[in-house]
This record gives sequence, C-alpha cells and structure tokens, in this order.
Amino acid sequence: LEARLAGLGAMARQLVETAAVIGRSFGLDTVRAASGRSEEEAVDGLDELVARGLVRELAVPEPGYDFTHEKLRALVYEEIGLARRRLLHRRVADALARSAPGPEAAAPVAQHLRLAGDQAGAAEQHRRAGEHAASLLAHADALEHLDAALALGYPDTAGLHERIGDLRTLVGDYGGALASYESAAAHCGPEELARIEHKLGGVHQRRGEWE
Repeated sequence: LEARLAGLGAMARQLVETAAVIGRSFGLDTVRAASGRSEEEAVDGLDELVARGLVRELAVPEPGYDFTHEKLRALVYEEIGLARRRLLHRRVADALARSAPGPEAAAPVAQHLRLAGDQAGAAEQHRRAGEHAASLLAHADALEHLDAALALGYPDTAGLHERIGDLRTLVGDYGGALASYESAAAHCGPEELARIEHKLGGVHQRRGEWE
C-alpha cells in the first residue's frame, strides 16, 4: 500500500489526504472545497488517483469516488499530522454544512467537528442530528446523538436531559426516563420545574407507582 502511494504529486497527495479524512466514499464537490483546490485541479488530481488505482469512480448521479481498499484510506489518514488532520476535519465539516445546510448533514458534520477539536460546535450538531432522527422516529439514533451532545458539554443541560427523558419514555425505558427527568429537575430553573415534575409523575403512572 505504501508503494502505491509513493510518487504521488503534491496536488494528488493533498487530495488523497483530504479524501481520507472525509471517509471511504466522497464526492467531488466536498473534496474540492475541503482541499481548497479549484475544480480543474481537483479533477486532475483525482484522475491521477484513479489511474494509480488508489480510488475508483462511482456510478452515481453526482461525481463520486471510493477508496479501492479501506486499509489504504486508513494508512493515508494515519500518516497525516495531528494539526493538519484537525484542519482538514474542520474544512470537511464546513464543506458539508454549506452543501447541505439542513439537519440531514448534522450527524457527519458533528463527527468532523468533534475530530477537529470543536466540542461546542459538535455538541450543537449532535443535538440537531438527534432532533432530526427523532422526527423520523429513529429514537435509538436520536438518543445516541443527544447523549453525545450532553457528553460534549451542550450548554442547555436541563433541556437536553428533559428531551432525553421524553425519548426514553417513548421507547419504554421508564427507569432511564426517570433518571433523565430527575437530572433535568436538578439543573433547571424554578419556572421549568413544575413541567418536569409533571412528566416525572406521568412516568410513575405508566409504571403503576400510584403513590
């Protein structure tokens, strides 16, 4: 694999490093924007990567590419310095956010922001991804994203705990819902406390705990 990477030109090397940060598959517009190259330079560099058998073109409506082997992508990624890796993750997050500003891209944007060291930005994107998943009734994915936002220090701790409690109630995890609502009650202001205690009462009612 190292032999296949040897001899790459500077432009092709920059593009393959950017692509390795994006993931196994990547689109032309994303790799071009994140690399900072012009469209013509990006196409020329990708043609070199295809000719060397490092990536292959995908038959999709929009121009797309895929590494020929996941171990090849991993090798390129491991050889990128930490500072440059963080910079590329930030650029990829920005490119994805610009190309798809809606909540659909929030999950990959959150992942790249976390790897770029932007915990606050990643927490907000995880929250957006969680709400989007919840709107699609993918409650397990929604809980995973909201838990990640909480772990990354999302500022509205009480609101996030309350939302997690709502979702755990929906999936029948009443013990987890009680724990989340109690955490929300511990962090909220007095104006929200009655609403959260009402939700606590509702969970106890579902469990048949009449007292």
